[in-house]
Amino acid sequence: MNDFLISSSGDSEFRRLSVFLWISGTLFLLILGRLFFLQIVMGDKIRAEAYAQRSAKIEIMPQRGKILTIDSKTGDIVPLAINTTQYEIFVDPSLTVNPDLIAKELTELLYTEEEFKKCRNDLTLCPPKSVTYLEEGNLKIPVPPLKKDAKDAFFQDVKEKITPRIKTQILLATTQPEEVLKNIEKLFLPGVRVSFPSQEIWIDASIITPDYQFDPHISKEEKKQKEDINFQKRLVVATALQKILGGDPEKIAESIAPKEVKYAKILDRVPPQIKEVISEKKINSRNAYLLDLRRFYNDQKKGIQNPNPPDLDAWEGVGFTPQPARYYPEGGLLAQSIGFVDASGRGNYGIEEKLDTLLRGEKGLIEGQRDVRGTAVEITGNTIHRVKNGADVVLTIDRIIQQEVEKILSEAVEKYNADAGQIIVMDPQTGKILAMAGSPSFDPNFFGNVYQRERTSPKNRFNLYKTTPLE
Repeated sequence: MNDFLISSSGDSEFRRLSVFLWISGTLFLLILGRLFFLQIVMGDKIRAEAYAQRSAKIEIMPQRGKILTIDSKTGDIVPLAINTTQYEIFVDPSLTVNPDLIAKELTELLYTEEEFKKCRNDLTLCPPKSVTYLEEGNLKIPVPPLKKDAKDAFFQDVKEKITPRIKTQILLATTQPEEVLKNIEKLFLPGVRVSFPSQEIWIDASIITPDYQFDPHISKEEKKQKEDINFQKRLVVATALQKILGGDPEKIAESIAPKEVKYAKILDRVPPQIKEVISEKKINSRNAYLLDLRRFYNDQKKGIQNPNPPDLDAWEGVGFTPQPARYYPEGGLLAQSIGFVDASGRGNYGIEEKLDTLLRGEKGLIEGQRDVRGTAVEITGNTIHRVKNGADVVLTIDRIIQQEVEKILSEAVEKYNADAGQIIVMDPQTGKILAMAGSPSFDPNFFGNVYQRERTSPKNRFNLYKTTPLE
């Protein structure tokens, strides 16, 4: 009996071991087969896909060719269209501790004679509230501002933009069903309003947290304490909204908080030389602040009681963003013949369009490596296609003659009250075009402000026009 039990137990263990070895062997063969398939059969394809994933073809943009002409007075080659880097000047109001000082400094730097000329030539480019109007019947006649008035208006506009302020009108949700809007309206929540036509839910944060104040001098501890109190007020409203809209009440409470305005655009297309002056002022202001701060801490170490810490860096909130641009140094000179380059880099009208392929050049392609996010991080140096910069174009136009002809044409159009005019000057010996003037003209540096004119009526005392953007 015992021998039978021992024999049965041994057979059972052998069978279990056999099954285990058979399963293990099968799995091993499957894994081996899979590895063989991936590494041998599909190896070349997988390696190619991996290489494609980590490699990148990086575009190298060509330099657009210049448009040049001749100055017969000096014999020099003069640029009419070149490539440059201009700058947008902006301010972070939340970091501005002295708006009056910064506004005055920026006005002196930015509102130049050139800016005032733009205002005189096109009233839409004047500072806000600087243009006045005379009423003649049903017509309002715009009156261009004097330079002092335009500059004062520019200062007031900058000061208003950079003064620390809070954004309290917050768009919480859009494209909401009418039923949802009605349910929220029934709650009568403070600071919450719905718009049925636009299907939107708006929050007025100044009603929910009326005691919210921006103070750059407040300590972090005081700021956190106030924020905790205001968060609880917002959470009450958020919890009620969550029952209808869903979501996380705490996240809703965060989204309806008042926001400090962090960005205020002051002026774009600012030349590099002015940007350099602003950079120097920022550096000097920072150094002066750090020096005052060091003195303050040294006085504390020596036991000298000074209750007033140094003022914060006044220029800290001022910044600039580079803007690659096509620049026309002569402004509106020969503008109708030159045309302009739009934001996409494509030539429009005149020489810029007619010779766009020649001026644009050809893009280059070079191999590189990229990271897991697809960002190019390394250039391997293998050039696929070499970049070819655009060709320069030299015109037969004589700048001195062109300037004089445009002046004569402008005076004639004004004298005879003409809608338009054109003058072409040619050298009869060679057939070269020495000048080609058209009126009305425009400044290709500001091609977005070109308008077509239409008379407001066939007969009017002031020869007034209405203007519509030129497509």
